[in-house]
Amino acid sequence: MTGGRSILLALVALGTAGCDDTASQPAQAAPPAGASPVAAAKGSPSPAPSSAKAYAAEPTLTTQQAEQAFAETVTAVARGLGDDDDAPYAHPDDVFVPLRKAGLAGVKVDGEADYYAWVRPRRPLRFFGHEVALVFAEEMRGGFIGCCVNQGVTLVLRKNGDLAGLRKFADDRRCKLEEAGYNSMLDSVGAYGKSLRDRDDMLALSCHERDITE
Repeated sequence: MTGGRSILLALVALGTAGCDDTASQPAQAAPPAGASPVAAAKGSPSPAPSSAKAYAAEPTLTTQQAEQAFAETVTAVARGLGDDDDAPYAHPDDVFVPLRKAGLAGVKVDGEADYYAWVRPRRPLRFFGHEVALVFAEEMRGGFIGCCVNQGVTLVLRKNGDLAGLRKFADDRRCKLEEAGYNSMLDSVGAYGKSLRDRDDMLALSCHERDITE
């Protein structure tokens, strides 16, 4: 009787082991390419976008290309404000476009006051060989706030380039070239905490409507 009971218990144990087949199951195969990421890894977060790409597109112009386009745009603005009937009007704010395309300026301008806005290039930018410290553009923005908008652009330049070429450009386009310390726009920049150092070593090229037509 005892021997028969032992044989019965042994048979039951063997049957239980045969039902537990987890060890013999194959590992789960990886999902095929193109499968839904939810099915592949439920709840796994997608990577956050790059902050740089979310802020602005990748540069499409080199610095050299931007300098050429910038000079052409400044010339176009000055010509459009003068008495050259063949020159179409160019918006002063267009001077910021090549800077943005080269990553030299952000999507937004660095500051605004009254009718004008300004940008400080993030990397060296040259105009007739002079390093550009600030770029101002003045046009009607945000509605009329009183007299008087003076459309055009002003460049604040360090004295380290082709001075003769810069003077010729100013004469040809009837722009005003003066020491930067005499330029009224810099006072507004200073009021916003953006004053420049070494102002005595800088020039201001002003190509505005009243510079050209008066």
